[in-house]
Amino acid sequence: MKLARRVHLLLGVFFAPTIMFFAATGAMQIIGLQKSKDGKPAASWILHVVEVHKHQKWEPRKRPPAPPAAAAAATSGAPATAAPAPPANPEPALSIGTRLLEGFAVAMSACLVATTLLGLYMAWLLPRDRKLCVVLFGAGLLVPAGFLLF
Repeated sequence: MKLARRVHLLLGVFFAPTIMFFAATGAMQIIGLQKSKDGKPAASWILHVVEVHKHQKWEPRKRPPAPPAAAAAATSGAPATAAPAPPANPEPALSIGTRLLEGFAVAMSACLVATTLLGLYMAWLLPRDRKLCVVLFGAGLLVPAGFLLF
């Protein structure tokens, strides 16, 4: 039992930063923070962290290029005549069950972050393992960040 408890402590401290990151960015996606609202794009840091969550890449995906007629009109100052505006596709209204499930998932994400922080606090209270926990937590931050560089 002591070995299982120690392995749980060390793995938990190492993976804590990643657990909190994916819980928080998952909640951001459920809420829809990465979507542009009122014609304004989302903040670039939101697009970056959501891209890491979804595709394990730091750089957000590029938007498709503008149609040639619209691009030429934009550079020449002439009005675009060939490309009509695409029809607006409003998102369908979500059912109450879907809204409740979204709320539940966001609450679960918040509780996962909170319980991970609580676990880190409990690990910090063990003076014998404090230095090792700091090293493992730092490694848990640096290892995934290093993976993004390759």
